[in-house]
Amino acid sequence: CSSDLGYLNREYSRQRNGEAGFADYETDNTDGIPWGVFLAGNFVKFSRDTAFGAQMFPYMKSALDYIESNYTVDGDHLMLKLYRSDTWADNFQDVGKTPYGAALYYAACLETADVAEMLGENADAQTYRDRAAQIKVNANKNIADGGLWNPISGAYIFYRDHQSNLIEERLFNYNYIATMMGLPDA
Repeated sequence: CSSDLGYLNREYSRQRNGEAGFADYETDNTDGIPWGVFLAGNFVKFSRDTAFGAQMFPYMKSALDYIESNYTVDGDHLMLKLYRSDTWADNFQDVGKTPYGAALYYAACLETADVAEMLGENADAQTYRDRAAQIKVNANKNIADGGLWNPISGAYIFYRDHQSNLIEERLFNYNYIATMMGLPDA
């Protein structure tokens, strides 16, 4: 279906990789799924276009459920970046849990909750608000407790790899996107 949020992500990835046809959400572009959900939700929220919102809402839910099933582990709701070259920042070796992924997933959950609320889907709205709250809690835990926040530097770490090793490189910093999306504690 051409209105499927995953459609654009799949098509972009297939074209970028010189492949024809479509598959499921799996691409080499981890951040495309939450960005798509965030942008669709943001459009619906500010345009107040509930007809479009009703059309997109099932796809937004499906995309977030896909993230939860395929890009999170340990029950912490923190998105994993699975491959080195799967976001726009392909030049950076940041495989694992990143503040960037947490911020995008957090914002996508909140936008989906807002759309759900507009549509009178209050149980779904609460589900996604609860998920966003858990993302925020877990991302803001101190690094000693498995989170992404370094209380010594007063900033998020660069990333936590698949073995939970901390990577504090400062070549590139995800704090700006996390702040923009409202992930830090006040």
